Amino acid sequence: MIRVTQGHERGVGLEIFFKSFICLKKTHQALFILYCHRKTLVECLTLTNLPFNLIDDQVKILSNTLKVKFVDHKLSQTTDSLNEALKNMKNEDVLLTLPSSKDQIVCKNRVYKGYTDFLRALYPSNHIVMSFVAPQFNVALLTDHIALKDIEKHLTPNIFLNRTLASIKNFLSIKPIKDVYIAGINPHCGEDGIISGYDSLLQDEVLRIEEQFPKLKIKGLIPGDTILFNAQSDSSLFIFTSHDQALGPFKRLNGLTGINLTLGLPFKRVSVDHGTAFDLYGKNKASYQGMSYLLEEIISWA
Repeated sequence: MIRVTQGHERGVGLEIFFKSFICLKKTHQALFILYCHRKTLVECLTLTNLPFNLIDDQVKILSNTLKVKFVDHKLSQTTDSLNEALKNMKNEDVLLTLPSSKDQIVCKNRVYKGYTDFLRALYPSNHIVMSFVAPQFNVALLTDHIALKDIEKHLTPNIFLNRTLASIKNFLSIKPIKDVYIAGINPHCGEDGIISGYDSLLQDEVLRIEEQFPKLKIKGLIPGDTILFNAQSDSSLFIFTSHDQALGPFKRLNGLTGINLTLGLPFKRVSVDHGTAFDLYGKNKASYQGMSYLLEEIISWA
């Protein structure tokens, strides 16, 4: 089952989901269930000029049927729908979270930095990794929403080893990975200690990673400014040590066509690789290219 949570009520998430959903085969549509607020669903479909009819726990859009679970307002619309979906998640399910703003992801008076931060608190583990998928480009981040000055503190050799192993293992469950390229932290991987000696500590862990996956071609550590000289393909995985080291080139190369994938949870969690686009809400103009790619990709994982 693919469980979809509505995201921000004034974002474009529902619009692009509905437009992509009705393009799917009917057999694939049966895999989805949407968790949302009734009023928000009605308003979105009205603004997008899509003919619809609500029938019990379903919404019919043109000739397409989508299962729906309406949720009550408790915290925020994002968190309400997310919590309801999480109650029903099974290990084989996929959680699709539609874009939201960070002020809407709340629990016990705490505001989280995003979905990954929220899920990491809910499922405590050093193995939860923010990752990204695009046509011919697979990326894993060993750290995400932390300051650059704190990376070495948060990425100890042991955490580096465990997160890298987890990234490779989880990607292998959805992709035919053959090549793995691992970036260092510092410019030129520390320049043999001239800039920093920390990369040399991580280099020792790469040997252990190679031992765990003897059938894969594993190369690292590679300076961040040259790692993409290696060809991107659907069977290659690039592992980066920080958020912008990865997402600068990823977004430049792929635009809106990317998937934000959280690995290391009991289930797979995905989202489109863009935000709420508040300025496009209600204008019926949002591009659903990225969502269409996402839906087709996660269906192939089922």
